[in-house]
Amino acid sequence: MCRNMAGKPANGPDLLRMIDLNGDSLPDYVLDQGSYVCDGAASAFSGTAGSLLTVWVSSAPGGQVRKAFDGYHYGVKVDLEHKPQPQLVLALSGVQCGQKFTPLSSNAEMQACWRPLNWDAKRRTLLLAPLSDVRPYKP
Repeated sequence: MCRNMAGKPANGPDLLRMIDLNGDSLPDYVLDQGSYVCDGAASAFSGTAGSLLTVWVSSAPGGQVRKAFDGYHYGVKVDLEHKPQPQLVLALSGVQCGQKFTPLSSNAEMQACWRPLNWDAKRRTLLLAPLSDVRPYKP
């Protein structure tokens, strides 16, 4: 797709990360399309809705992986200090940060925040943390 848009593809350092996000000591896979570098066509993989983040968790050594999260963001960081295992924290905006809107609200009024993803062992998926866990956005 990058070349079709007259761009030059290159992998960013955080395009694919392997991190144990569910505490089973196996690598889980975090694909951040916002880290994909396409010189000359930068908007090919990101837009006004942000960039797509997809996370697959491992189920057994040498076994299958399963999609645990798929959503858009404006930035992502890994909290390695979070216990019992590292945690992804997404830069989001608007209602995903708990902001209230009216039909007359504009996108320019949206405020950004950092919101963690929590591992839900029962459902075997990653979910946005409750709004009470939202942190102010500081790049």
